[in-house]
Amino acid sequence: MTLSQSLPQKLQAVLNAHFIPHEPGIALLVMDAGKVVLSKGYGMAYTRKPMAITPKTAFRMASVSKQFTAMAILLLEKEGRLRLSDPLSRYFPELPAWSQQVTIRHMITHTSGIIDGESLLTNEEGRMLPENPWVHNLLDTNYQHLRQIEDRDHLRLLQATDSTYFVPGSQFRYSNSAYCLLALIVEKTARTPFAAFLTERIFKPLGMKGAMAFQPPAPIPNRAFGYARDGSEKWYFNDQSQTSATLGDGGVYLSLNDYARWYSALLNDTLIPIKKVQETLFSVAGPQHRYGAGWFFDTEMWFHSGSTCGFSNFVIAMPASGKLVAWFSNRADDYAAFRKIQTLLIEEGFLKEAVWHWHEQTQ
Repeated sequence: MTLSQSLPQKLQAVLNAHFIPHEPGIALLVMDAGKVVLSKGYGMAYTRKPMAITPKTAFRMASVSKQFTAMAILLLEKEGRLRLSDPLSRYFPELPAWSQQVTIRHMITHTSGIIDGESLLTNEEGRMLPENPWVHNLLDTNYQHLRQIEDRDHLRLLQATDSTYFVPGSQFRYSNSAYCLLALIVEKTARTPFAAFLTERIFKPLGMKGAMAFQPPAPIPNRAFGYARDGSEKWYFNDQSQTSATLGDGGVYLSLNDYARWYSALLNDTLIPIKKVQETLFSVAGPQHRYGAGWFFDTEMWFHSGSTCGFSNFVIAMPASGKLVAWFSNRADDYAAFRKIQTLLIEEGFLKEAVWHWHEQTQ
């Protein structure tokens, strides 16, 4: 079904009712047949100054960033500079023996079984554990007071693990650590920083002028800052956490305008034939659902979400019809309005089903 003429107005009515102009908000992009039919911002990118959200506002993508990490790996594979069958130990011989059984294919499809590095630093609620001598000595720093965790810290943490969750390739288990290691493999193979590789090989060629990987203290132009609600439902500044600086699993910032260019490139196979890649490079992520190249997907839909301390993102694509819904929010756990938008899109026949069960697999 094509986009009805009244749907953009119905979407805007829902968003106008949900978002208050002076509070943090969202940016919404809707494409049909590969063309933009709605691209609009609601609310503030930063509440202390008059910085309204627009289609040019750059949001932290969180796990939506995995699409770009996967693309970086696939570009290097296309050039013959690495193989998906390469074992992890080829790149990091300092890792324990289990790394000999883990391949790049396992890592990119979330079937590696690699221990979650963040679990060694946080409790079940994601809160940082009190400092302990083991972590302090391993990372050469008091991480809670001096700096954020980086991709290379996941490598150091995993050096101290003696096994994987399961035999690599035997199960699906979402892994941020695996994608942090993929970024390090890109750096080692391309002999250039991961952020620079993304800029030179993906962002610039596609005209994604506002896209970049997070590299503090370098500024991010036109960025949205993250917020969360306290117990009294008031918004407070919550832009960064100790785990917000990793790149491979979630460190890309970009805008609606940038994402529209990215999606058009995927539809047109500008960098690689992504749909053909997914026919062979995937894992079974649930009933009728697969994961490959940075997307959950089935025969009709692609999906990914990205959640962090101050941002909530959802991307739903239907490549056969060129449809796309991209929702970028600088609000933590911002799900209520998205659910309403999702319901409206299903009622209007634009989406075929809810995607919440896919999102839960990233948690």
